[in-house]
Amino acid sequence: MPIKFSGCVTETVFADERFVIVRVADYIIINLYLPCNGSKDRHLICEDVLHDIASWCDLYTDCEIILGGDFNSNLDKVNDDMAKMIGGFLNNYNLIRCDDLFPSQKVITYCNLSLSHESQINYIATSSPNIVTSYKVLDPDINFSDHFRFSVKLSLQIDRSSNDSHNNVKKLQTQLRWDKADLNSYYNLTGSLFVLC
Repeated sequence: MPIKFSGCVTETVFADERFVIVRVADYIIINLYLPCNGSKDRHLICEDVLHDIASWCDLYTDCEIILGGDFNSNLDKVNDDMAKMIGGFLNNYNLIRCDDLFPSQKVITYCNLSLSHESQINYIATSSPNIVTSYKVLDPDINFSDHFRFSVKLSLQIDRSSNDSHNNVKKLQTQLRWDKADLNSYYNLTGSLFVLC
């Protein structure tokens, strides 16, 4: 059941182990984590997760979609079954990848030096590509994760008239450490602190 906030344009729509959906005005933002190669029942898990997300997208047809996260698959590999499944999902919902909008950012997003692995497996896609004003994959000098961070700037049209009572509330988080995350707190805080200022 969605968590609604009085007079606010945001709500937590759904939170699960593999994805979180937040609604901001006329946009649903989906943070996704799909299982990695070699995971038991990977194909079935991915099918289930994408089916569940599709159900939510179908309930919010009045909203634009912003989907991002760890897809654990290189979507440019044409002979990969996972890439085909995910690509089919993106096509069904007319989602355009940000790395296709900004081809210079079609770079590796995962690098594990000890295993000598690197690939592009993290993506952001949207049904409204005209809102994306900037997209960059960041490779900071100090990174405690084997995944690189993204910077995406969006130009969203949001009616703030219903949010006047919250305009003086400001919450700023400058950096997240996903490898140290407390998932229960993340789900709870996503709903209670995600307020437009």
